[in-house]
Amino acid sequence: MILITNEVITTLEQAMEVYKSYILRFKIETVFKFLKQNLGWETFQIRDFNSIANLLALVFFLVGYFKELEDELKKHPMCEFICKLALSKGKITIFFLLKGIEKLVAHQEVKKWMEEENITQEQIDQMIKDHFS
Repeated sequence: MILITNEVITTLEQAMEVYKSYILRFKIETVFKFLKQNLGWETFQIRDFNSIANLLALVFFLVGYFKELEDELKKHPMCEFICKLALSKGKITIFFLLKGIEKLVAHQEVKKWMEEENITQEQIDQMIKDHFS
């Protein structure tokens, strides 16, 4: 790994401190990427500071929790399945895990909508065939 910094590095300990800072920054950026992509951070409707702080704390906790358990999660068949939903090509990462969960949630929302509207899968298939073939 090559890290570029404007810090003067003369010892292994200094290099390790820079490395740790980059790793921490990566975790923070992962949280904000998740907020933007999965929770619509740019179009955030909550304006109450305490609510925003609570949501941020929850997201940081969840991403941190996944990061801490990443090695164990990579061995779990359900994580492999969820990552495959995200088209991970065999990679099991937090990014693909979150994307897979997002797809599962979207599927559940569509399924619920179909039940509420009394729409069958055959009707959906026919509509797709009629309009996109």
